[in-house]
Amino acid sequence: MKIKSIVLCITLLFTVVSNVPQVATAETLYNEAYRPQFHFTCPANWMNDPNGLVYYEGEYHLMYQYNSSGDWGYDWGNAVSTDLVHWEDLGVGIEYSSSLGKCWSGSAVVDWNNTAGFQSGSEKALVAMFTSETVDPWYKGKQSLAYSNDKGRTWTYYSGNPVIPERDNFRDPKVFWHSGTNRWISVIYPGLLFWSNNLKNWDELSNPGIPSGECPDLFELPIEGSTQKKWVVTYQAGKYKIGNFDGNKFTSDTGELQAPGNFYVGQSWSDIPASDGRRIWIGWLNYAPDGPWRGGAMTLPVVYTLRDIPGVGQRIVANPVTELQSLRNNHYNFQNQTINPGSNLLTSNNINGELLELVAEFQPGTGTEFGFEFRRGGGTTPVKVKYTTSDKKISVSAGTAKSTNPAVTAQVIHSSSNTIKMHIYLDRSILSVFGNDGETWQDMPFKAEAANIGAEVYSVGGSVTLKNLDIWKLNSAWGTPTPEPTPGNIITNTYEAEAGSLGGAARVQNASNASGGKVIGNLNTMGDYVQVSNVNGGTGGNASLVISYSNGYDSARSLSVYVNDTFKQQVSFGTTGGWNTFRDTASISISLNAGTGNTIKIQRDGNDNPAADIDKFTVAAPNNSSTPSPTPPTPSPIPTPSPTPTSSPTPAPSPTPDFDGVTAVSVTTAMTIDGNLNESVWDINTNAGKGVIGAPNNSVTFGTLWDNNNLYVGVKVLDGNLYNDSTNIWEDEGVEIYIDSNHNHGTTYDSSDRQYIKGYNDTSLFEVSNKTTGVQHGWSAIAGGYSIELAIPWSNLGLTPSAGIVIGFDIGCNDDDNSGARDTQLVWKGTVDNFRNTSAFGDLKLN
Repeated sequence: MKIKSIVLCITLLFTVVSNVPQVATAETLYNEAYRPQFHFTCPANWMNDPNGLVYYEGEYHLMYQYNSSGDWGYDWGNAVSTDLVHWEDLGVGIEYSSSLGKCWSGSAVVDWNNTAGFQSGSEKALVAMFTSETVDPWYKGKQSLAYSNDKGRTWTYYSGNPVIPERDNFRDPKVFWHSGTNRWISVIYPGLLFWSNNLKNWDELSNPGIPSGECPDLFELPIEGSTQKKWVVTYQAGKYKIGNFDGNKFTSDTGELQAPGNFYVGQSWSDIPASDGRRIWIGWLNYAPDGPWRGGAMTLPVVYTLRDIPGVGQRIVANPVTELQSLRNNHYNFQNQTINPGSNLLTSNNINGELLELVAEFQPGTGTEFGFEFRRGGGTTPVKVKYTTSDKKISVSAGTAKSTNPAVTAQVIHSSSNTIKMHIYLDRSILSVFGNDGETWQDMPFKAEAANIGAEVYSVGGSVTLKNLDIWKLNSAWGTPTPEPTPGNIITNTYEAEAGSLGGAARVQNASNASGGKVIGNLNTMGDYVQVSNVNGGTGGNASLVISYSNGYDSARSLSVYVNDTFKQQVSFGTTGGWNTFRDTASISISLNAGTGNTIKIQRDGNDNPAADIDKFTVAAPNNSSTPSPTPPTPSPIPTPSPTPTSSPTPAPSPTPDFDGVTAVSVTTAMTIDGNLNESVWDINTNAGKGVIGAPNNSVTFGTLWDNNNLYVGVKVLDGNLYNDSTNIWEDEGVEIYIDSNHNHGTTYDSSDRQYIKGYNDTSLFEVSNKTTGVQHGWSAIAGGYSIELAIPWSNLGLTPSAGIVIGFDIGCNDDDNSGARDTQLVWKGTVDNFRNTSAFGDLKLN
């Protein structure tokens, strides 16, 4: 039986879990002066530990400890998202029981085989296991169940609760299905393990080997660059151990380790599909906010993996989920900038804001400290991210920083490539910093005046080279976008998908509930698309796009959006529960040209998970009767204590299109793969000039072609010192070709990724997983160096080629200058980690 908890006078008569939406509009509630705009917070009242994290039918469920009147958890709050970024509040999910007590922390799973017998309809039952507590403070705890048959909207207590009797200091169950023993496992504080066949009847395992710590979790993690996995047990304040688990006992290979991050407790999502494969984690950032929400915020959702760090060993690394890229708006890029004390690279280019994402790579020089300052202005102390060369630590600070538990501390970066990488998210009141691809992670809440939005990159005591910097202004996840201001009115137009042009196998299909009675479907194979033309961009500039669609699958699907033939972003289409049920996507920020010459295209690309049916496009564009007003004045930079500050000359950037890669030209010429590159169709003029190891003294250019059988890659290397005398091919002269054929920008290699190495004066071809079937290759001596040529069959990459397909791609060049090991490496777009991480690859588009 289910009732709504608005009938408060009779809730004590039934063992029912309530569902009271905390009604508020995003415009009024989620735009407070210090409200985080993409770190999750509850609408109001107290929030702490994340609970019941489970994925089902395209939705990520995030429940949390909630208290409407006091501090610390009493009920479970309830939120849901299709993309881990935009959250819908569902009110109270599991409510305090007068007979069982408070609903303390726990977890949730999908009972796929109905082992508990709770399923009553076609939907699989979601089952939550949590601690019921009746005696303060934390003396006694018992474990209880609640279940949902409507995708987590309402929850019902199990009539046989508690399923594990009360005992002292006994709480925080984390449940998962262990396939090796074909049974449920629950790890519970303090360091206990239980097993069950049906989630109702539990037996304790002796000698579990689990350390004692609040909110434990137990799962497998992949080791980057390897097919191996290891079991990890995590617990309070980011502590963990690595080892093995056989379904009965955890055996540790390490002592107690400390994960990146300064959250108090966290949890990983259960039931992430195997096709996704990520271990997604979120933590509770414990601090005192300045607003109606209390208890703090959640961290950004991150992906956990294990990395072998030279000189350190295997460690957890954490990187923000790629779904956060959906918030990106205006984009700026700088390369190879010398930053001196007093430099004003960002200020001089009018780059500032309260919501920013930065991806930076530095090469240390004579400077003793370098990094970024944010929220500058008004004579206040800015929010700062800094790296100090003396101790090799990255740290964060602010004049108005909020205290966290545990406290944010400086963290050591271990760099084997003499570069320092920072991935920074600036939220309205939280700064999140990831160092060297997730090796470090720090969250710092702060308070800053709304007018203080200045930003700058800086150096102290000397210079530093900013090898690459990407900056995005970000939209809010709560419906309050922050693009560049466009004054005037808005003009809105709707474009029916069936009126557009179609490509590939896309076709018009009938759908009675669609706006025009028809949709575009069958967007299933790469290159299938629907494009609407004559889109009105008004007076040009920032605009918004909403796509109406249906998705009858039981999980979210994805397709790619192109604006004026330029890739914008991948869009997630959550399940709608049927092919004749329609829903709108979240608003997508786009930029349009003035007038009606714009095009918008939905296409199935290599990294998409097809497919939704497309109903219509709704575009809101600026319609200004006069020219846009000038950009507001930029806050003055804070003076740097240097007698004679000098700033390096910097080009003024313009917003960079999302697709800034290379195009491969379609050819019909018969190609001879001998390394000579003497066919007239070759254009070897794209420069791969980004140094990631050492100080390169060679030059590399490349070109790409394609036909129905192969992808062709040609590379020319000019180098006066050529060696081929090492056992490992990558230690000598040679070219590396990296391919991410499903274009998922993964942080580890999967079956669609390749690393080919063709060496100078070498007849062999290396591929990291020996996937060389059908690949033709050759090299040739040329004046001042050498050239290489590859023909890579599409069948090797698992692709069917067609114009418009985009894949991940990069070029690397190894250089040995002294008959020893490799001295330097150049790449086109990526990093020194290209051999194991595809996230920084560039894009290659078939033309």
